[in-house]
Amino acid sequence: VAMFMIVIVFIGICFGGVASMFPAFTLDRFGSEHNGSNYGFVFFGYAIGAFVGPVVAAAFKDMGEAPYSIGLVVAAIVCFAGVILSLVLKKRMKSLT
Repeated sequence: VAMFMIVIVFIGICFGGVASMFPAFTLDRFGSEHNGSNYGFVFFGYAIGAFVGPVVAAAFKDMGEAPYSIGLVVAAIVCFAGVILSLVLKKRMKSLT
């Protein structure tokens, strides 16, 4: 039970850090003219990921594969794609300035 509580606190801290960075990120990357709609779009993507991720992991688990291992591999691939897209965005932003 103690380890579970430690992990839950860690997840909460990470969520708070990410959620507080989204407005500043959208303002920095896309400007202030449409910051409200850009922030909503970015946070909507976060919400879709929070819904789809567990559903996909549960679907793989129900298929009889090793518990959640395929879902974790899919999550790792999506995270890697996010890193690549972030690097591409950073390069594009540097070329515009």
